[in-house]
Amino acid sequence: MTEAHHYFDERDQPLPEWDGVWSKLDAFFGSDTPPHITLRQFSGRGGRFDGPSHTIVISDAAAGNWLVYVVAHESAHLSLYQVTRGASAMEPFRFFDEGYSDIVGKTIAGENMTNHKRSALAIASAQVKARALDFAKVQHWSSYAGNRPSEGNDYAYPVGSSFVYFVIDSFGERKLFDFFRDVGETKDLDTSFQHVFGLGAAAVEQRWKDYVVKNAVPDESPLTITEMFPANNSTDISVDIAALHVKFSVPMMPKMCLSTPCKNTGVCYTNASWTDDRTLVIRTEGKLLPGATYRLGLGSDQHNCQLMSVGGVHLPTTRWVFTTKKADATSHS
Repeated sequence: MTEAHHYFDERDQPLPEWDGVWSKLDAFFGSDTPPHITLRQFSGRGGRFDGPSHTIVISDAAAGNWLVYVVAHESAHLSLYQVTRGASAMEPFRFFDEGYSDIVGKTIAGENMTNHKRSALAIASAQVKARALDFAKVQHWSSYAGNRPSEGNDYAYPVGSSFVYFVIDSFGERKLFDFFRDVGETKDLDTSFQHVFGLGAAAVEQRWKDYVVKNAVPDESPLTITEMFPANNSTDISVDIAALHVKFSVPMMPKMCLSTPCKNTGVCYTNASWTDDRTLVIRTEGKLLPGATYRLGLGSDQHNCQLMSVGGVHLPTTRWVFTTKKADATSHS
């Protein structure tokens, strides 16, 4: 008996390597999980989805756990599109669509979800204290979040996730899906709140704010870099080192906000991973270049992306520079 597949390329050829992701999606969405998802790639960053055609488009630069996350995240959008009869793709409702898709994607990619929740609530709490969190703002998602979360508005997705955590903890996960379905019927936030929670939008908004402020857990100590290898500004570094690493003083979110030289230098962000919640490692490709000065960035000014603790504190973009040993001179007689 031939096993049924659920992901297909643009030529409608099966992609069985993604069947495991589909099975995990099915555990979240059940019959609302599209049985046939087309996966295409493009030269760019992140991913996109098209609800009516059940298609996701994924960056050809995505790899490893990040690739799993993007596929699962975009597929969750397709599933929510089914649940909400397309409403979740509309501007006023994208805040909870992105928030829940982020939770689903990161759960499937194996992220520490205790840290994810802690970070989402800390960031949302900071937005409350800055008077920057309310439905009027988040329902204008294109201005609140920008086109991508790396465009300087990287608080937006955690704020969306914080709303989902609030609903689950306050009313239960079944009520969350009742809310999703009701929005699909009413296309109106306040009406669906009244139907599902018996509360108007103003009351739900205040309870959401109170929830994130009450449950936010700040970092217990300042965010600092405790170790770099090679050390910053060091010289005479061996070309044979197998990996670079950085350690932090507090647990970090596993974001990959790095700038690296790549291009046959032996050091590239595509080989970066978090070995635990405080240690970021970049494995080298072969030998490093002799007599070369490597200039890396923890964070990326180019993409407005910063590394962040689970308590919601950003690490300012930090330059990381080291120079390798020169090649040995060989004399010939």
